[in-house]
Formats: sequence, structure tokens, C-alpha cells
Amino acid sequence: MTKKVFNKRVLFALLFCLVLNVIKVYVDNKGFAEMYSKGLMTKVSYNEDLLSGAYYTIVDYAVWQAAVYLIFIEYVMNYNRICYMIRYVNRDEYWKSQIKNVTKATACFVFVHELVSFFLTIQKGDYKILMKHNWIQGLFLQFVAANLFYLCTYLFYEFLRSYFGKSKSNVLIVIIYFVEYVLSRNVLDNFWFPENDVNMMTKRCVDNMPLLMCFLGIFRLAMEVFIMSRILSWKKGKEDLLIYEKVN
Repeated sequence: MTKKVFNKRVLFALLFCLVLNVIKVYVDNKGFAEMYSKGLMTKVSYNEDLLSGAYYTIVDYAVWQAAVYLIFIEYVMNYNRICYMIRYVNRDEYWKSQIKNVTKATACFVFVHELVSFFLTIQKGDYKILMKHNWIQGLFLQFVAANLFYLCTYLFYEFLRSYFGKSKSNVLIVIIYFVEYVLSRNVLDNFWFPENDVNMMTKRCVDNMPLLMCFLGIFRLAMEVFIMSRILSWKKGKEDLLIYEKVN
């Protein structure tokens, strides 16, 4: 895929994500806004809800946004068009280019998601209260954590795609993430799942998690990305041929 085509696909996909996120963030916060306007919530509680509402829950990142991300990254990387086959000697070059593009696209995806929330928070929130809740730190931690989580999601997707194909892999990942979320809430509440570290905004800004613990969560996500990349490298190293996307 040429750089020009890649950039066009990223911009088009981001526009779709932007519209989707704008609709979602206002729907998620509509109830809180109405309660606050009627005097049923204090200003502090309302600002806390801006930092921990439905837009920042684990289920939003790990299920809803994960599903959107898989559609986004699949479209951007243009997997459904076949041009030619690359043999083993070109494998490293292929995957370096692939991961580089995925990293860029993922960062853009997360940036749009957080940007929508940023403008809503600026518009509706109280700056002094937000700053007392470590809002800027939360934004930074959330951006890093979400990037790592979705990079790992992509690597996991590629691994499953080797066995089940792209359509089944998408569904499997969403199901697995949802099951993990349910288990972490009802059965294995003391067991660590990657989803537990993805909502850093809430953990830092509302739950007041120590900064060191937040960095530990990010480190766990980074290690998961590293381990998953090694597993994927091993798996792809056993495949004889790779399908490369069409170059326009």
C-alpha cells in the first residue's frame, strides 16, 4: 500500500470514527447533564462523571471501541485486496512496514476518541475542579494505555486470523474481551485482565490511583504487547507465504 493511499484511508476512517464518537459521547453524558441542570448532582459530582462516565468505562474500551477499532484497522490496512505473495525472505520487511503503519493508525484512532472527550469536558466541565482531579495526567495516561491496548488487540487479531480468517477473528476478539470483562467483575475479580488497565482516566482522576500504580498498569500493557508480538512473530515465521495488500 502506498503512503498516499494509506493516508487517504486513515483520514476517511477517522472521519467516520469522529462522527461516531461525537454521537456516543453526547448520548453517554446526556443523562448526567440533565440531572446536573435539575440540581440533582453537585458540580463536583458532575465533573467526576465527565471523567468516569460511560465514555471511559472498561466495557466501552474493551468491547464497543474494540469492535470499532477492528473495523477501522481492517479498513485502513486494506486486507481484503490481494496483489502478490511474499516469500520468507521478505517477511521481516513486510512486518516492519505493517507494524509501523498500524502504530500510526492506532495512535490516530485513540487521539480522535480522546479529543472528542477533551472538547466535551472543556465545554461542560469546571477547569479548576478538573485540574484538582489530575485531569491532564489522566489524559496522558489514558492515551498511552489505550494505544497499548489496541496495539495488542491488533496483534491478537493477526494471530487469530492465521487460524480462523478475518471475519471470525473479529467476532472472537469481541466475545473474548466481553467474557473477560464479565469474569473480572463477577468471578475472577482478583485476577488481572488487560482490560483492567485500559481506563486510566477513571483510575487516576476519580479513583485517585497513585501515579506509580498507573505506570505499573501501563508497564503491564507494554509487556503484553511485547509478548504478543513475539508470539505473532513465531506464528508468522512458520507460515510459508504471506498475503500482501494491493498497491494502488
